[in-house]
Amino acid sequence: MTPLRRRKPLEYQLWQDERDSVPTFTFLLRPRVIQLHQTCKLLCCLSGRPAPTVKWFKDKRELSKYDYTMTHSDGVVTMEIANCKVEDSGNYRCVATNAIGQDETSCVVIVEGAHVSTDQADLVNNLLRSGGNLKN
Repeated sequence: MTPLRRRKPLEYQLWQDERDSVPTFTFLLRPRVIQLHQTCKLLCCLSGRPAPTVKWFKDKRELSKYDYTMTHSDGVVTMEIANCKVEDSGNYRCVATNAIGQDETSCVVIVEGAHVSTDQADLVNNLLRSGGNLKN
């Protein structure tokens, strides 16, 4: 009779369980200058556990997923502004929240049209003065 071989449990763990962590943007939004009627895609990368919920804002107003294409998959967060209009120019902010905390990243979007509005000129001047690092 052949002796029965029993598999011993490993004395070490092959993977490490991730601990809960505050949301952190690992790749920040970048300022964008886009031509009229083009599509602008804002992109940032995010980590955090449990998986954070993401909200997008233009200036102080929360944006709706019904008006914009928004994705959040494998730590990559995107929002698309289709058929850009001059009124789409402004400060955009992405806010990530979970039970542990919150983080945010922001950028300016400038849509170039036939004429430059006063608001657009202000956005450009603020962007140039800040070196691309705008804070709301």
